[in-house]
Amino acid sequence: IWERNDRATALGVEAYLRLGGRLIDTAWDYEQLPGIADGIRRSGLARSEVTVISKILLVGEEGTKEMLRRSAEILGGYVDVMLLHTPGQSETETLGLSAEDAPACLDGSSWRLCRIESWALLQEALRNGIVRQVGVSNFDSKHLAE
Repeated sequence: IWERNDRATALGVEAYLRLGGRLIDTAWDYEQLPGIADGIRRSGLARSEVTVISKILLVGEEGTKEMLRRSAEILGGYVDVMLLHTPGQSETETLGLSAEDAPACLDGSSWRLCRIESWALLQEALRNGIVRQVGVSNFDSKHLAE
C-alpha cells in the first residue's frame, strides 16, 4: 500500500489483513504508521498477530530516538522489526545538505559515525523492548564491516 493518507492506508491494511496477510513493510518517512495501526485495529486482529517491519533514516541521535519512540507508541507499544533504511549517501557523493539539515553525526561527507550511532540506538531500543528485532536495509559488506 503506497498512500500518504491515513484513511486510505487504514482501508488498504484492513482489506489486506482480512485476506490473510500478516506482514506489513513500511518506513517512518512513508508517513503511514497511523493508518497502519488503524487498519490493524479495524481488522479485528490482535496487534500480536501482525508483523510490522519499519525503517528509519540516519538522522542523528535525537531524531532517531524520537522516531523509535513514536513508532512504538503509534503501533501499540512496540515495532516487530526496525531497520536502518539506508547507509546514508556515498562518501563520494555531494551531499547538498545545509549545516542546519545535516545530522550532528555526519563527519564531513562520511556517514560512518551516523551508522554506528544509529545501530547503537537500535540495540538500546531492542534492550528496552520497543523493538523486537533489528537489522539493516540497502547496506553492503563495507557498511556491515564497520
